[in-house]
Amino acid sequence: MDGGVFRDIKEGLGSIMTGGFAVQVKGLGVFPPRKTPKVLWAGIAPVEAVCALRKRIDNALLGMGLAPEGRKYSPHITLARVQDTPLVRLGRFLAGNSLFATEVFPVSEFHLYSSQLTSRGAFHAIEASYPLL
Repeated sequence: MDGGVFRDIKEGLGSIMTGGFAVQVKGLGVFPPRKTPKVLWAGIAPVEAVCALRKRIDNALLGMGLAPEGRKYSPHITLARVQDTPLVRLGRFLAGNSLFATEVFPVSEFHLYSSQLTSRGAFHAIEASYPLL
């Protein structure tokens, strides 16, 4: 993505006005759900507030002429990328942690990240932060 588009996105996300909300990290799973797992994730509950924020972000990007992500949105936190992990071991981990949940906590801002893929993995950096008022 060229620098001009990135600057437009950075600026455009600043126009999003919405309030903060509370969430809980709850439940574990894998992506893709019916194929060889590649990602271990923790879920977000309730999803409605996060999905509403995502919709506002999509609308801001659409206003800039950028197409939204085509995949179904599923709010989550990526815990690990798994490869060559025996399915039995992964299944035992999921079963043993099936009741995983954090306390409810407030969300008062969101961030724009950049990602850089290297031979040592992906590196992520916060490029801008946006308060939820």
